[in-house]
Amino acid sequence: MVGPPFSFWAEGAAFSSPEGASMGGHSIVTGRRPSILVVSREESEAGKRASERARFRGMTEALRAGGLMARHVTPPSLDDFRRDLAELEPDMVFCSFFRFPGQAEGEGYLYDAALREGVAWIGSRSSTMELALSKPRMKACWRASGIPTPDWFVVRRLGDGTVAGLDRIEGAEGFPLIVKPASEGNSRGIDEGSVVRSPSELRARVGLIVEEYGEAIVERFVSGGGDSREFTVAMIGNGTNAIVAPIEIGKAASPVVSEADKELQATKVLPVGDAMLRDRVCGLALRAFLASGVRDYSRCDIMLHEGQLYAIELNGQPMVPDRWFEACAREAGLDGTQYIEAIALAGISGNARIGHAHIPIPREMARTMPRPILERLTS
Repeated sequence: MVGPPFSFWAEGAAFSSPEGASMGGHSIVTGRRPSILVVSREESEAGKRASERARFRGMTEALRAGGLMARHVTPPSLDDFRRDLAELEPDMVFCSFFRFPGQAEGEGYLYDAALREGVAWIGSRSSTMELALSKPRMKACWRASGIPTPDWFVVRRLGDGTVAGLDRIEGAEGFPLIVKPASEGNSRGIDEGSVVRSPSELRARVGLIVEEYGEAIVERFVSGGGDSREFTVAMIGNGTNAIVAPIEIGKAASPVVSEADKELQATKVLPVGDAMLRDRVCGLALRAFLASGVRDYSRCDIMLHEGQLYAIELNGQPMVPDRWFEACAREAGLDGTQYIEAIALAGISGNARIGHAHIPIPREMARTMPRPILERLTS
């Protein structure tokens, strides 16, 4: 059933949900239910393993509610993933990771394996994921596209054991700065000590991050001021038709959101009540998504500091189901089941648009999806 009318932000317009609106050029399946394979890694810790299984069980249930035949697998290797594709013959795959651990850049991509088998892929391609994984490369891409992002420099350990970029530390200015692992997500390597206020603190923190992660990005810290605010923006869809929906992140006493904060859910998710600010945040996020080339779904962090908005980081493969993504989706009028279906719908539509696969939309998905979302994602 189509829900009550609502509005959500999309480039240049707000949409209501009129009854009987068309669905664009996609057909509704009347017989066969398309199949989707949900792929994740098996956690080594028992506690996390149970939690992850419950998370992906919720995801497969949401996809089944949308008329898809969903199955969850945890292949231990790329060869096992290929066997799953050959034996189960899914119409499409949704993967919670894009490359198996221990594989170098250019190797072990699930996307490439699915492509070779002719299976439709939900999410971004491998090259886009590599770009999103590298904070320095992503920021350079944004800067080249005219998207505001804080100044930065990189310190990295080279193959011969020497460290490049140490000279930048001695000449650093504009404190406070924040030091983060250059190629990690989900706030790994970030805690209260990440914000440094002197050259000595900077040297110590960079040494710690380079030792553990091999590469550190040092960035101007655009937070901590009285007017500083942090937002995260979810994207579902493709191109300028993508739906983008923001929330504000309410932090505790610490000026940063650490990995522990995320695990303990120590942050608050708040609606962006100021319509003008909401439009500014969404507009910048959409530019950031388009510049990066992400597909189907993504999430971007935006900071407001001294009146200026900055793109901070982009997660090309955000965790779903996820508290933050779900909170953003609620702002677009999607409940916890519908936004999972909407991501699958974006993948169906995106694959059809590039001519890779033409998968009909299940009748159940068309019935339960809010009409304007359905039209936006299939136009």
